[in-house]
Amino acid sequence: WAWSQKDTADHSAIGTFALLPGPERYILILDVVSERYALHELARAIAAVCRRWRPSLVGIEQGHPSLHDDVREQRDIPEPTWLPTQGKPKLTRAIPAITLGESHKIFLPEDRTPSWIEPFLNQLASFTGLDDDSDDMVDMLAWAAYMAQRFQDAYARVGEAVPELLGGGQELWQ
Repeated sequence: WAWSQKDTADHSAIGTFALLPGPERYILILDVVSERYALHELARAIAAVCRRWRPSLVGIEQGHPSLHDDVREQRDIPEPTWLPTQGKPKLTRAIPAITLGESHKIFLPEDRTPSWIEPFLNQLASFTGLDDDSDDMVDMLAWAAYMAQRFQDAYARVGEAVPELLGGGQELWQ
């Protein structure tokens, strides 16, 4: 998380994803928010996304110590899974997302009008993992891929992947 609204500050990214049931771990990217937030605004921003999408699972990268308390105060946020960076660089954390993308398992909405899509794709295309100026959305996608792997067994028991759900989306990697 970044927690400054200065023009030079990093953005914080909040993503909404659907993980299709089955062993394939297809990820559908539903929505992305990338903004600069003051520390006291982060939990409210997460709560706003939760009110809109009603997620069954929320993962939040561990950050500023007060964020835990701020999140607990927001009734719209389900009990989160706190994701520890463990001091790993963003490139290392991005490997699961890179692997899923190369396997054609990450999809975008067919509708390309949402304002987040172009900046999201540009950031992915320019990511080097070497102290990039902008990498908040890359890191957010990396966490989604990590969670997809982590919860693979639980989702695999739900049933087979539903190929017709993929028919309306476009692959992120061609």
